Amino acid sequence: MKNLEYFFRPKSIAIIGASDQAMRPGNILINNLVRFNYKGKIYPVNPKKNPVLGLKTYSGISEIPGEIELVFSLLGIDGNLTLLEECSRKRVKGMVVAAGGYSDGGVEGRKKEEELVETAHKYGIRIIGPNTVGYSNPYNDFILSMIDTKQPLKGHASFICQTGQFATNIIEWFMSFGKTGISQCIDLGNKSDIDDSDVLEYLNDDPNTFAIGIYSETFKNPRRFMDTASRISTKKPVVVFKPGRTKEGARVSGSHTGALAADDTIINAAIKQAGLVRAYSVDEFLDMMRLLSRKIRIEGNRVGIVTNTGAGAIMSVDTMEKYGLELAELTDKTKEALKPVYTAYQVPENPVDIGPAINVNGAEKSFEIALRALDLDPNVDCILLISIAFHANCFFVPDFGYTGAVCKSLRKPVIGSITGSETEYLTIYELLEPAGVLIYPGPEAATAGIGGGYQYTLGQKQAKGLQSFEKCK
Repeated sequence: MKNLEYFFRPKSIAIIGASDQAMRPGNILINNLVRFNYKGKIYPVNPKKNPVLGLKTYSGISEIPGEIELVFSLLGIDGNLTLLEECSRKRVKGMVVAAGGYSDGGVEGRKKEEELVETAHKYGIRIIGPNTVGYSNPYNDFILSMIDTKQPLKGHASFICQTGQFATNIIEWFMSFGKTGISQCIDLGNKSDIDDSDVLEYLNDDPNTFAIGIYSETFKNPRRFMDTASRISTKKPVVVFKPGRTKEGARVSGSHTGALAADDTIINAAIKQAGLVRAYSVDEFLDMMRLLSRKIRIEGNRVGIVTNTGAGAIMSVDTMEKYGLELAELTDKTKEALKPVYTAYQVPENPVDIGPAINVNGAEKSFEIALRALDLDPNVDCILLISIAFHANCFFVPDFGYTGAVCKSLRKPVIGSITGSETEYLTIYELLEPAGVLIYPGPEAATAGIGGGYQYTLGQKQAKGLQSFEKCK
């Protein structure tokens, strides 16, 4: 972990291309550092020497009086080699390069990227990027991003990204509506030098990281990545979202970050054999990370469902097969215990649809009877609670404060699906979250979260090695 501290916990940073004009990248970078209370030294650098947000600006690195651990370069391709030479004289340890047009710009750009890394290594400097917007470490108040961002929510999900979109607006959704905080979010850009494996090693030692999500369009050194990820996944879940699975997707990926295509069948097999979890869409990726970063363990694939909407249960069941999940076969004892929430014409079964019986027992009591019965059933590994929500009080919807207290007393993990307005969803979230119930805005999303948890458990049991990935060396 210590060998990358100067990137993610630097004592000082110089911003090359700093600007006194609001909403310019060189201004946003410094504004993020200042308003989120970065504790280290900030050195704006611009030949015009105009002060930036009250900070003294230097015309060049050589003018800076103190030590500089990290440099963020906003220069174009042609200026970075000279900058590296200047950095070497100040004994800079790391440089973040924002410019695009390197390997993402074709053959000539790839040659320039190789020259950039070769020159950096000659001076003992490591590179993140090029083609990156930066990264965030809210636990250290270090928000190094060219994008004007909100205060990051602290949590235990860390992301390694190969695109600025993930490091910005998608992660903001994850933190806001997803109500899940991050430990770190790192955009590696083209991964010319520092790559997924390096950051995985760093995050493995990060006490605030419980699960690691990777958005990657290519793996620079596939065998090293799988070796590293396989070892780390025994301690922390690793979820991989790799787009570019189709021929056209791979072509577009190559023009985006200079990614080199690899056989997706081989990659998929290697991911599974390494004990990692693979996601195939943005929603699925984030749904899985929400559950895994909370250390919710899904030990088996048998799901018990309690619902006040039959349609919601059908949606969940249709989604289960994809993740190897199945409806639990309830014991006779459980079916007997469930009779109070069924009408005379119904036969107790899974999913437990309490809708018709709510008129008799009320929503709170019906949910409680069903939840406790499923919790005691040895055939049930986890419970999915599905409910609708309305703006006004409705006899069909329980008091979720009461239901949360019931869930808190159970032994098995309870995952919730709540469909309704954003206001109602967030209100219910605040009632169920303290009870240890993670909720999702729909049955498919909740099932994807459970599926990610089970796939991690299954993957760790079945991990066999990386033989099939030899073909991608």
